[in-house]
Amino acid sequence: MKSFVDNILSKLQLSASQCEKGEYQQGLLDAKQAIEKIEKEAKLEEAVRVVIKHLNENPDKYHPHMKLIIDSTSFELVEGIQSVDKIYDYLKD
Repeated sequence: MKSFVDNILSKLQLSASQCEKGEYQQGLLDAKQAIEKIEKEAKLEEAVRVVIKHLNENPDKYHPHMKLIIDSTSFELVEGIQSVDKIYDYLKD
């Protein structure tokens, strides 16, 4: 599955290849390059904000007790059923 940005880039490339050469085509190619630059320079926080926004805009699928754990190859959506603050009683110095 392609990412949202990859889908946009593919659509821009397809549109540019299907139109006649000229200012419109160059505008599409310029937009594609700008998006690629933005994606390359994106910070982790910016990427995470997109995910957080998605979770919050879809309350029929997700709720505030869910967490998303992401690693380099997968993600896991987990639901917190019960939580206890830190317990230090049994730690040894």
